[in-house]
Order: sequence, then C-alpha cells, then structure tokens
Amino acid sequence: MRASGLSELVRQRVNDEGALYVGASAGSIVAGRTIRTALWKGWDDPEAAGPEADWEADGAYDALGLVEDVSFFPHYDAASWGGLVDRQRRSLGHACVVLADDGSEVYVEGDS
Repeated sequence: MRASGLSELVRQRVNDEGALYVGASAGSIVAGRTIRTALWKGWDDPEAAGPEADWEADGAYDALGLVEDVSFFPHYDAASWGGLVDRQRRSLGHACVVLADDGSEVYVEGDS
C-alpha cells in the first residue's frame, strides 16, 4: 500500500475529504495504528510481502492510523483467541479493539 501510494491516498480521502472507510478482516487491521495484530495468530508470514520489504525499518508495521492509538484484531473468538489477545495487547502500548465474526461493527467518527 505504501509503495503504490494507496496509503497516502486513503488517508487523504478519509482525513481531508471526509470519505467513509470500511474495512473487513485485513482492511480493519490496516485502518488502525499497526499491522502487528495480523501476525499474532501465526497464520500470516511477513516474508510473503517479498524481499523488498524491510521489516526492520522504522515504521515497517505502521498501518494507516485512521483511528489514532487503536489497533484492530479481527475474527476474534474469546475461546480461541482470548488468552493470546490479552497477552499480546500489552505489548502494543495502545488500545486494541477485537472484532468478532458475528456481523458486529465498529463506527468511529472523529476521536470517538
């Protein structure tokens, strides 16, 4: 998203022009502060991004930040992921909103 310029375009459309952003699954993750939550389950491999991705670089895990100081964890099921999320969210240093697969949604306008 960064390399193509899509990240900046989405930020501009949402923050400056008031466009509505809707994200499901990975789309919800990238709306937050960091994409680190995508790696918590161990299902996703950052190396799939290709050899040009520098995961040691500052900001490598930064998401769009459309919602400040919040990251998202989709496909949450307390029985399966409750303990993992409780342990991992402490390392974020900011809020982590869990999103279940039950049709629930989170609506954020401004800072609330």
